[in-house]
Amino acid sequence: MDGDYSGNPSDGLCEDPTKVEATTSTGKWVLFSSPFNKELTDAYFYAYNAKITTVADIRRANMTGVLIRSHLSKMMSEYAMRVLGKTPDTNRKCIFSDMQNQTAEFKKYAIMSCQLGLMGLNTDGSPANKFNPNNQVTRAIFGTTLSRALR
Repeated sequence: MDGDYSGNPSDGLCEDPTKVEATTSTGKWVLFSSPFNKELTDAYFYAYNAKITTVADIRRANMTGVLIRSHLSKMMSEYAMRVLGKTPDTNRKCIFSDMQNQTAEFKKYAIMSCQLGLMGLNTDGSPANKFNPNNQVTRAIFGTTLSRALR
């Protein structure tokens, strides 16, 4: 099954190897055996080049997964710092009572997104008590997070 990197032969990702080309600021990329269609592969290249994702392997980027708050905190924190040049306010104390089952990486990004003023905030801008890391990202949450990053 050349081209199947999913680990699950019934998940719909078992496709014939395809050739996808993308030109980014780091040069021209040619990818063979992407398990995803051209639209998703192009979206990955765009996000990777724009530093929205730091995952260097498309097969590990959870391209068809549901977006949850902990993952959005990582993507938006990286984008805000690397692209927009924002710096976390380390004086802002962001302590969330619901992060105990999260990895160290996602605990770090929850705090960072709060210190950047992106997520984990009450309506008055103060840090919230809970981050709700496993909640799905709604359009409203995404729009609010993006607008906070861009201001």
